[in-house]
Amino acid sequence: MKLKSKNVLIVCRDFPPYGGVTSHYIRMLELANFLCNKDCIVNVYCISRTYKLAKESLDPRVIVHPIKSVYTYFDIVGCVLNKPASKFVCYATKAFKRLYLKFKKNIIDYESIMTGHFYNRILSDLKGVENANLITSSPSHSIHLVGELLKDSLDRKINWIADFRDPWTPRPLYNIKKTAEVEFEKKVEARFLKKADHFVVVSEGMANYYKKLRHGCVKLIENGYIDTVELKPNSRLVEFVTNQHKAGRIVLAYFGAGGIGFGGQSGKDLRFLGDCLAERADIFNKFSLVMQGSIAINKHNWGDRLLVLDSEELSQARANMRVVDIGLNVYTCVEDADMTIGSKVYELAASNTPIWCLIPNNAKSIQSFAKKVEGVLITDPLNKAQVINDAEKIISHFGSGKDYFKINKSELVNYKRSSQYKKFLELLQ
Repeated sequence: MKLKSKNVLIVCRDFPPYGGVTSHYIRMLELANFLCNKDCIVNVYCISRTYKLAKESLDPRVIVHPIKSVYTYFDIVGCVLNKPASKFVCYATKAFKRLYLKFKKNIIDYESIMTGHFYNRILSDLKGVENANLITSSPSHSIHLVGELLKDSLDRKINWIADFRDPWTPRPLYNIKKTAEVEFEKKVEARFLKKADHFVVVSEGMANYYKKLRHGCVKLIENGYIDTVELKPNSRLVEFVTNQHKAGRIVLAYFGAGGIGFGGQSGKDLRFLGDCLAERADIFNKFSLVMQGSIAINKHNWGDRLLVLDSEELSQARANMRVVDIGLNVYTCVEDADMTIGSKVYELAASNTPIWCLIPNNAKSIQSFAKKVEGVLITDPLNKAQVINDAEKIISHFGSGKDYFKINKSELVNYKRSSQYKKFLELLQ
């Protein structure tokens, strides 16, 4: 592997052609493309899987190094048994972790067992190299163990940039473990904060939190949006929206990705909306719902006013966003709401789609974004009266034809991924 001073190594869980279309996947994909266009040599180390996705958006200059893992073999077995590989992996990895816990303590997450594989491969590739920039991106948070090991081994040869797309120990989603495990992870997180040359986060709330732990040295680089290829929207969606409009309904839509296997701790819970609105049939019947992605929901509340679509590539999802009336951003956990801002918020705004954010009152990061770009209605999902009141407000404004949800495009352009990623260039050696 030929390396130069502007060489960048990226370590992440999922990357084309492997994995899904989750936000951290898109973040590293677009960063790799961006860095290639800035005369960097980009090598990406990711987990190898048996199933692949299209990689038309990946710059051919990006060099991908898939690392085989236990996931690879779970995928193979899943395919042989004729089951959806991703679903099989979910159950298999949980079973594997339970067994693994009996023999080894303090496992951060499923990818912990990959640390040595990543480390040994990268260490071998860096032989004879004077210096390199290393970006480790989470989730999964154990990915940063690779950065720590390489920094300990090579010290000044490595410019380590730890990219936290999600908060770690402050997030309830990751704190459903035993107290001893949580305390262990806090110590590991503190080590990352101390050893990384640069620490990157994606929201103002995260920056404020981690600055206190890192004495102010934190870089805010938000997810932002990209310009996508113009595609036709999903035909089922178009038919559904047309029929709902004929019935005089407003079409709400949730576009998301990621798991919801941690109960209410994931924050991805839309059950409250149907439950609240069901108490006012005159309001509820004015709405229908499109769901593309993973979120908890009571489907029976919506009946034939609900359309569920399979997840699709970002460019197709963006085409779908332009068809619906209002895009939903949902997060119901109070504990870390101030650090959270879903990446689909940027994509909805870029699609000129009005946004209804159902988030707790302390969600300062999204509130800051909404104040700048406008076109966003913010409602506390824990306040039933406010949910109903704002639903009435939406009906009123759509009925009167007022342009209540107009996006401020002159401000939005600052959130283009290319604009945000220029900040990464400032961190490279």
